[in-house]
Amino acid sequence: MAEPLETDYLATQIRDRISALSSEYFKHTMQEEFEDLHDRDSTSKAEMMDWVHDTLKRIYVLILAYLETQRLPLLAETFRNRYENRLEDAGFMLDAGAMPFDEGRDSYLYRLREFEDFLLAFRAFDIFREEKRISTNMLESVLSNSHLIVKKTKTVIKTETTVYKAIEWFLQMMYPEIIYSKAPLFPGKFKHYSADLFIPELQTAIEYKLVDPNDNPEDYIDQIKIDAVNYRGDDRYNLFYAVVYFRDNETHKLETLQSCWRSKHFPANWKPIFVFG
Repeated sequence: MAEPLETDYLATQIRDRISALSSEYFKHTMQEEFEDLHDRDSTSKAEMMDWVHDTLKRIYVLILAYLETQRLPLLAETFRNRYENRLEDAGFMLDAGAMPFDEGRDSYLYRLREFEDFLLAFRAFDIFREEKRISTNMLESVLSNSHLIVKKTKTVIKTETTVYKAIEWFLQMMYPEIIYSKAPLFPGKFKHYSADLFIPELQTAIEYKLVDPNDNPEDYIDQIKIDAVNYRGDDRYNLFYAVVYFRDNETHKLETLQSCWRSKHFPANWKPIFVFG
């Protein structure tokens, strides 16, 4: 049996590469969806597929090594026989196979899902935990692209509500249980508090702030800090995103905003996302 540190290292490498592949592929599909709104050059579909293919081959090597460290020769041999002679065949490695309809956005990752089946027996690969981490990365990508969704949906920004209602519509396709909260969920002594959006599947709440060009962004970050202190008392939610949406993209530097956020000493389960319209 391999040394525990070696096995743990392989498991970490596999999890990280699987998460990175899923997240980057999702980001690319989002860029394709909104390509007419992107000012920067994005990776071409052919380049992305080459990267997916190359990453799948690297993950194959890591999984095979991991199976061999577990001294499960039959499982390792089955894995090797199924894929070893077809690793260079892009048509096979990128084939959508029998991907269910509702997972169509990940169609080119079908082989990755097959690879994961060989890891189901191992505690190091808690599939539900990994799926939550990947799904959380996808959520962050969507929130970071709020301005593109607003433009694509031709939303006229009047208030914070008009912003996050447009995002809610998009997120419903990914998280059917998403809640647009009208009722307060976090009880206080004299008043109750509520975030703007809740995603029960991820135990996540989302708060939006809309900042006009002449506004002081620190005022809004201070408001979020008050929210962070009071958004307690509901154990269904333990991760919080604060999306600070600026109407323009010229007034404030990202580094300055991040520094301001850090100076407020937010709880570790609060994450800021700064979006420039």
